[in-house]
Amino acid sequence: AVANVSSAAASGPVAGAKGSVEFDPVRFGRWLRMLMVAFYSDEETIVVDQLLRRCAQVRDVVLAQALALPERQLRAVLQRRLIPDGLIDREIEGEGATLKTFYRISPAAPALAGT
Repeated sequence: AVANVSSAAASGPVAGAKGSVEFDPVRFGRWLRMLMVAFYSDEETIVVDQLLRRCAQVRDVVLAQALALPERQLRAVLQRRLIPDGLIDREIEGEGATLKTFYRISPAAPALAGT
C-alpha cells in the first residue's frame, strides 16, 4: 500500500478544475503493480515496489541495501528495461569519487497509466 494517502485519495478519483481528474496515488499504485506482475520479472517488480512504497527519490546504495541485492545486480535490473521503458528515472549528481546515483518512479509513468 502507498503510505501517506489521504482518505479522499483512497476513495477514488476526484474531479478537479474544469472536470479533469486529479491524480489518485492508490489507483496508480494498483495499476503499476498489475503492470509489473504481468510484464516484468520478480526482480524488476520488487525494485519498483520499493520505490513506490518510499514515494521518493532513492540512492542506489540505499535501494540495494533495502532489497538485500548487490549494487551491481540492482543497477542491471534497473537498466535492463525499467529505465528504457520510462517507468524509472535516474539522476546522477557529482563527479568522480562524489558521484551519487538516484532513482525514482518516473513522473511520466502516471501519464502512461492514464490516471
